[in-house]
Amino acid sequence: MANEKLTGRETLLAFTGAAIALLLVATSTSFYVHDYRRGILPFILAGLLSFGFFRKRKLALVLSGLSCILALGGVSFPFHPSFSGLVVLLGSAAGFYLAARWSYNKYPYLSYKHTHALFEGEAAMAARTRALRPRRENS
Repeated sequence: MANEKLTGRETLLAFTGAAIALLLVATSTSFYVHDYRRGILPFILAGLLSFGFFRKRKLALVLSGLSCILALGGVSFPFHPSFSGLVVLLGSAAGFYLAARWSYNKYPYLSYKHTHALFEGEAAMAARTRALRPRRENS
């Protein structure tokens, strides 16, 4: 059974999660060079976007943000190698792995066929897990 494609709403949420991740990277870069005035606006904007779009979809926000950082860091690291770039690249890979593993432990019966449940929120993932859980026979 082939995985269905993402809907327009889910694609918009994935791109919004990536934009939030990039805004947080811009914030941390500004804070790192002690330019706090320049870092406040991206931080507030990332907070508003995450509250508005991902209030009930925390796992989707984490996975889309880390995958964006991992993809962009993986592409640019060979051309601009640095220790901080390596730390960000390995940290986002480890975070992505740990989030996926946590998701599997919490919702063990969901598979790649249930991608849409990720964007519907935690309650939908829990309901789908309860529906897919094998029933026990009373003997």
